[in-house]
Amino acid sequence: MLYSMYTVLNLMKERGLLTEIESLDEIFQKEAKANDKQVVGLETAEEQAYFLFNSLSLKAQAQILVLSIKEKEQEAEMTKMLNEAYLAGDGSKILYLINLANTDMMSRKFMEKILDERNNNWIKKLPQLLKDNSCFIAVGFAHLVGETGLIKQLEKAGYKIEPIAAE
Repeated sequence: MLYSMYTVLNLMKERGLLTEIESLDEIFQKEAKANDKQVVGLETAEEQAYFLFNSLSLKAQAQILVLSIKEKEQEAEMTKMLNEAYLAGDGSKILYLINLANTDMMSRKFMEKILDERNNNWIKKLPQLLKDNSCFIAVGFAHLVGETGLIKQLEKAGYKIEPIAAE
């Protein structure tokens, strides 16, 4: 939790923001509710908290926080590059940067938990949702890329995936 707060505060400081900006999750949910659309989570808040806070020991989490503080310039640069890749829709670069940032075993284990395991759980829920409804599925960009990403897993399950061009 401290790491998340620290990261958000650094991002706000870097961008000269005085208040936290509304997350995309919040924006999409408000828009859906305003248009009488059902909002369904792919995981509960408890499940999300479990993955985020219990995937590593407290000691390992503390080590990551200390390292982030010591290397805040490098972390800021990595965040900038990830944001640029996201805005460009460059999934290959996102995957490259994630792998570059997570070279040690502790970080790789954490990423496997928060990305791969969650993707594998979600892919089990998606076919039923997609069968019965027209769906807009919003997940973090890193959940889309790579062999365990939702795009590849949906394609392997027989779904046709087509990107939508930004306007």
